[in-house]
Amino acid sequence: MNADSSDDTHPLLVQVQKLFQKDLSQENDYLRVENHILRSKFEKRVPLTETDRRMLVKYGMLIKDRLAEVASIVKPETILTWNRRMKKEKWTFDNTPKKSGRSRKSKDSEELILRVAEENTSWGYWRIAGELKKLGHVASKSHVRDVLKRHGIPPAPNRKGLSWKQFIASHMDVTWASDFFTEEVWTLGGLVTCYVLFFIHQGTRRVSIAGCTPHPDSAWVAQQARNFCLQLDDSAEPCRYLIHDRDTCFLPLDAVLQCPSGRRARPHFPADSGPGRGLKPVWRVCGDGSFR
Repeated sequence: MNADSSDDTHPLLVQVQKLFQKDLSQENDYLRVENHILRSKFEKRVPLTETDRRMLVKYGMLIKDRLAEVASIVKPETILTWNRRMKKEKWTFDNTPKKSGRSRKSKDSEELILRVAEENTSWGYWRIAGELKKLGHVASKSHVRDVLKRHGIPPAPNRKGLSWKQFIASHMDVTWASDFFTEEVWTLGGLVTCYVLFFIHQGTRRVSIAGCTPHPDSAWVAQQARNFCLQLDDSAEPCRYLIHDRDTCFLPLDAVLQCPSGRRARPHFPADSGPGRGLKPVWRVCGDGSFR
């Protein structure tokens, strides 16, 4: 038997498949009519337990595009709302940093410290604190040091070069940033956490989705890095610097990107140049919060 004949389906099997699909469609039609009749005998609102809601979400998300035709107990929007709530409840830990000590100074005080430090590169912490006191802002030497360190500004002897903020502003066209975000996806086994790796060009804020997987191991990250290098060959936005955090999952990324088309920048994320802002247009693609 040759390869062509092995791919052909036997006519008898085709006929059995058609009969099976016809019987299944008729059974679905009957169950749908029966469900509507039973629904009309109950009160307007059917009481549901949390287990009932979870079962409806689990199987309803598999036919999300046809929920309006099938759902009769609740509205399709209600099932989507339950889906978003259950995803949030999966992550029960509080990742809000708990910091002890004094509360942070006002934003105006921090902006003034940064302005004085940038305009007077030879002034040390004591000098900056003294000048702020003359202007009516009480700031200790340690507070000035912490503010400058948080914004990537070195001490006075080493402050002659560009600050981290100035460096990013002057290299926006050749700088990319990379990070992960997660999305909960309903499968037959329940909720599965999928990790999405993305790159964002700092100059244009264009987001490039590299890939999605529930297990982002080193081999997968390295393959996405190779794909990103191929994408850069056909892109108008070059990559001279790549910014990411210190997570060990980026080590395979660094190993691949040590090439002429791109090299890693400092593993630091200022508040105004990280990839977080690029997530907003990504989430707009899925209005109900689900990942496609």
